[in-house]
Amino acid sequence: MRGIEEEIIRILTEEGAAFIRFTDITELPPEQNRNLPRAVSFGITLTPSYVQKVKETPDYVQMIIAQNQIEEDEFHLKELRAGELADRIAELLVLEGYQAYSLSDNNVIATHAWDAENLRTLLPQKTVAVLAGAGWVGKNNLLITPVYGPALTLGTVLTDAPLHIAGTQPMESKCGACRICTDICPAGAIYGKAWERHIPREERIDIHRCTTCLKCLVHCPYTRKYLKCRE
Repeated sequence: MRGIEEEIIRILTEEGAAFIRFTDITELPPEQNRNLPRAVSFGITLTPSYVQKVKETPDYVQMIIAQNQIEEDEFHLKELRAGELADRIAELLVLEGYQAYSLSDNNVIATHAWDAENLRTLLPQKTVAVLAGAGWVGKNNLLITPVYGPALTLGTVLTDAPLHIAGTQPMESKCGACRICTDICPAGAIYGKAWERHIPREERIDIHRCTTCLKCLVHCPYTRKYLKCRE
């Protein structure tokens, strides 16, 4: 089995994954884990130059939408890349004789696992990343990693392949009393409540008011720490 694990790591590393983790997901309900016991979770970081550009440009997202440049945007392109890589890993596992299910946007929509009315999936990728010990869910509803903050996009594959699972534990939230994402949100969509698994998303954030302006991502103290380490 080490051969397939090494191949997964090789592919994702060559494609720029900043972290790659194999994790147990048996504690999730069947409607979420699709009766598959393990998952591959990985993240692709946004470049410091991109994060800095978004941070320094007022209404960055509105600007690129107005200029029809959304398809050239780094965040958009890396979300696509993460999804394509998840699909590729799932295909590799299936060819090896295992079950696999990619949580790419395309696959989630194609398999009717996307609730368009409530803007949610059956299994958020950040939930798997938290189980894998990659980070915690911040008050901004994004995965926060100690090294990169939320400045990354996620890829996830569920599988029954007997991957070696490291003894990782979910991280506790390190947001503390910080309210930067709450105070900077122009839509007032973030309520400033710390994430806990049993607390409904609606008590922490109004996803329908969120404009994906990226301000809560680029101004997170852990994102600033990521930028400072790359100066």
